Amino acid sequence: VLAYSWTLLPPAEQSTLAALSVFRGSFSPEAAQAVAGAPLGVLLRLVNQSLVRRQDDGRFDLHDLVRQFADRQVSMIDREAVRSRFGAYFLGELQRLGRAVRLAITAETVAEVRREIGHLLAGLDHEASAGRFDRLGPALLSFHAVIEIAGLFKVGLAQVDALVAAVQARGGADPILLGQFDAVRAHFHVKLGADGLAAQHARS
Repeated sequence: VLAYSWTLLPPAEQSTLAALSVFRGSFSPEAAQAVAGAPLGVLLRLVNQSLVRRQDDGRFDLHDLVRQFADRQVSMIDREAVRSRFGAYFLGELQRLGRAVRLAITAETVAEVRREIGHLLAGLDHEASAGRFDRLGPALLSFHAVIEIAGLFKVGLAQVDALVAAVQARGGADPILLGQFDAVRAHFHVKLGADGLAAQHARS
């Protein structure tokens, strides 16, 4: 059924659907436009084809089976370009939300952080895997702020470990950046009550 529905789409909409497979979970129309080049009209046409779902809050998502099918259509898109736009967009969103929670903590902002946390962290992963380490340092303050406000310290620790591994895997890691990671990691350990580990990372 999916394969048949796919053949009914014009090439531009096939490319859009393939690009939308980069999202895991729901996404805003703004994110779809920035990452997949999908204007609202195209999203709505894909909704009419039952390939994209529209939620009550105006966000969109893909059923897992649709996402997996679309993800396999790699020939339709420049996957690296899509990942680059994804990383840049959600790094920007991370910094925007970080600034927002540092200015004032509101229920709306906390809800947005929790709704987008998967994409925010995936954006960091994409930037690290592409070797764009110069973008990670400026984003760490916002990363720290959103993890703090969401209370997701275990998630934050796992993310720091993944980012450090990505940086070290490429060699020539910037000691200043690694020191920033250690400072964030130490704070998360304190929040989790692991004072000994916190002290170890603070010293390093």
